[in-house]
Amino acid sequence: MTLVPQTALAVCLIADGVLGSQTHDPGAGDTHGRVELEIITPATSDVIAIDTPSAGIVTTARRIITHLSAAWHHDTEFRPVPGQWCAACPVARWCPDAANTSAPTIVIDGVTIDARTGEVLSAPGGLTARAEAVTGVLAEPPADDDPTV
Repeated sequence: MTLVPQTALAVCLIADGVLGSQTHDPGAGDTHGRVELEIITPATSDVIAIDTPSAGIVTTARRIITHLSAAWHHDTEFRPVPGQWCAACPVARWCPDAANTSAPTIVIDGVTIDARTGEVLSAPGGLTARAEAVTGVLAEPPADDDPTV
């Protein structure tokens, strides 16, 4: 449950009777059930079953969920927590709290291009044919990324 915390959440939901209830009372549902996690590899497929009626299982699941939610559960300031994920954020360049999100850039004929996406970051003298060709190549998906194949 630590490696796949969704299983811990599912155990807690079942133990609290949230799932399977036809009433509006969250505690009125069935508190017995089983959470199954299927692990698929190229060679095998294994199903791990977790029985929710076990008190030890429910206690462990609650401890995992409490640990994962403790940092934000009592948060009243909602300050950003910048990190490596800022590099892929589409609005990071406008975020003063973003971590070092400087993407690799290419400068061609004075035109600055984001090397990951092909986006023109600045073109003070206008977009040249060479720079436009580079942005086109970077923006195109790889040939082996064809979803019809």
